Amino acid sequence: MKTVLNKPHFVFFFCVFMLFLGCKKGVEYENILPPDAVAVAIINPKQLAIKANLTKIDQYKVFQLFEESLTTKNASTAKLWETIRKDPTEIGIDLNRQIFVFMVEKNQQQYVGISMKMGSKKKFENFLANLHQASSEKEISFYQENDFHFSSSYQYPLVGWNKNSILFLASTYQNNTESLKKTFHDLTHNKQSLYQDPSFHDVVVQAQDVSIWTTNSFFRQFTDSTSDIEKYPRNNWVTHLNFVDDGLAITQKFHPDPILKKQLDSLPFWRKSTPSDLFDWAPKQSYANFFISVQEEQIYNVLKEQKLINKTLEEFDIQLEKYPNSFQGTALFSIFDFQSTLQKTTERDASLAHQSLSLQQNSIPQFVWLSEMKNLDFLTAFIQKNADRIKVYQTYWELRLESLPSIYFTQKEPYFLMTNNVEQIKKFALQIKDTETFKDSEYAKNAKYPLYAYFNLDLQQYPENLQTNFYGLTNFTSMKIIKPLFEILDFVDLKATDSYTKTGKIHLKNSDKNALETILLALDQVYINIML
Repeated sequence: MKTVLNKPHFVFFFCVFMLFLGCKKGVEYENILPPDAVAVAIINPKQLAIKANLTKIDQYKVFQLFEESLTTKNASTAKLWETIRKDPTEIGIDLNRQIFVFMVEKNQQQYVGISMKMGSKKKFENFLANLHQASSEKEISFYQENDFHFSSSYQYPLVGWNKNSILFLASTYQNNTESLKKTFHDLTHNKQSLYQDPSFHDVVVQAQDVSIWTTNSFFRQFTDSTSDIEKYPRNNWVTHLNFVDDGLAITQKFHPDPILKKQLDSLPFWRKSTPSDLFDWAPKQSYANFFISVQEEQIYNVLKEQKLINKTLEEFDIQLEKYPNSFQGTALFSIFDFQSTLQKTTERDASLAHQSLSLQQNSIPQFVWLSEMKNLDFLTAFIQKNADRIKVYQTYWELRLESLPSIYFTQKEPYFLMTNNVEQIKKFALQIKDTETFKDSEYAKNAKYPLYAYFNLDLQQYPENLQTNFYGLTNFTSMKIIKPLFEILDFVDLKATDSYTKTGKIHLKNSDKNALETILLALDQVYINIML
């Protein structure tokens, strides 16, 4: 296999590898963070290196190939690599310190910067010189502007440094030299810094392996509505990612604008817990489930914001705003089984002249949706407006859908049940409980949280024909990517622990090593499957 390693690739791989290695102290690089940054990622390279077990970096095939491409490129590259691998501090960057990756808007352009602590200015400049010599066989030259040093060889992204700091800067739109230099100067000579903000400093102190701080302004690019962004400009979110032995733990904290916080505190959103008798009417087994319990006065706002729910109800001539008092605020959704069906498929030959019919076995998810209701207004209106496609039974109704299995529903106060499983609707209509229900499941203990979600990611626990169909949806190359990743996954869960905090975890099957090492080994296998 021929490996081509040009200068950009060379620099990129060196930077990625060096993010995990290195040593010292300093403050100035932190003060580069602009006060108007819209997003900041805080990375702990030392901790990531330990968790990735980089002392055994040779176990990764991709690293072996990378090292081989370096050592066979030329003598200068091989010598540089040998020096760095023997003593990572020779790169000159202090990678025992946090790395800050930030996004900021200047002059109607988005800029991304990476701010790092300088370990040794002399070593860093030697590294750049040797790197440039190895990749281009030319001498490097440095120049100084406004207390920072630069090289004309590293302009895109722009790299500048002094005895305390290293800053990489690039534009997400276009890398114009003059605009980059102007923005670089503005960032490094700003008397104010986000790091000096006490609330952000708390984020830095509490940072995990990777922590991401985002503001309302960051989300402006992803939404058409800017009313809340402009109304509550000081909203921010902090997401902590922590690799543990059995998975990736995620914590997200919402820090509302002071004006919004007063409103939220005066009108609580979550209930303290979910009524457990709701769980009596769902099966114990579950492949995926979601339940929510909010204050009654908040439920309409929640439903109104769910575009998919609103769009679906509009197809049935239902406007939620007409039934603000029907919903109590608590609901449970669970996929508890899969029903095998045979579906006719049409196949044509290459000439398109002949076609044949074949039967394909599919697995249809069996679900229940339970919600706590105040009255029958919503149910009555739904039946009246869709009478032409509803079949009436003695104790429940059947909604017939084109090309999809029927949906059954009924209401026994205070609960409304909707399902595509006829046995479930019959039992609920007659108030017949199973010996063991969702209340007896491992998920029921999470009723103390007002929001909880679970999804089984272990495909081996699903029906065989569903596994076959899932992998069959992907082409050969895609399956080489997906399969090694799904083989390590167990399940994912999410919960709201208080009014402003959500925690979740992507659980892995094995816990004999840190999750980061497990994930990297799986990605390494993906690389082997594709490239070798």
